[in-house]
Amino acid sequence: MPPSRPIIETSSNVIESKEVNAIANCTTFGFSPGDITVSWTLQGGTSQPDINPVLTDSGNKIFKMTSNYVGSVDRALDGKNLTCTISHMSLKEPISEVVLLTVLCK
Repeated sequence: MPPSRPIIETSSNVIESKEVNAIANCTTFGFSPGDITVSWTLQGGTSQPDINPVLTDSGNKIFKMTSNYVGSVDRALDGKNLTCTISHMSLKEPISEVVLLTVLCK
């Protein structure tokens, strides 16, 4: 089976409490084989790999991966961009999606 290209989608939560840890999530699906990497980059910061993505086989060796960006919540995050980047053998270059963070807590 030839490699199939992943599709990427991101979303973020409106953060109203400092107790919220899952700030955003990134889902990629429709890819094969299942060897894929994901990293997150917060605007003005450095990239960090996700060490706990959830990989599932959707059937027929077509995979789905979900990654959550977990971090400390601070009002300074409001309005910042958070980028999810995916690397897979079917891609010539990594692909990325950006979410705009909304933090309402003080």
